[in-house]
Amino acid sequence: MNDKKYYDFLKQEIEIGDDVLYVVKGYRNLNKGKILRLGERKATIDIGNDKTLIQFYDQFITVKNIKNIDSLKSVNKR
Repeated sequence: MNDKKYYDFLKQEIEIGDDVLYVVKGYRNLNKGKILRLGERKATIDIGNDKTLIQFYDQFITVKNIKNIDSLKSVNKR
């Protein structure tokens, strides 16, 4: 088992299954996803509709400490 710890843009620890917010290049809206895998430098994020996105750790933030994330109007629901 891999005991290495990884951290997001805000230096919060990341774990598989965490909800995250990210921005896709060329867009201005925040999108919500879920961490599927953690690699040495990048995470694989489930973005819905059977699609994934690979992002460097400094390109997203975890939202495990934010209550009611699904109700935020500024986040696109995918």
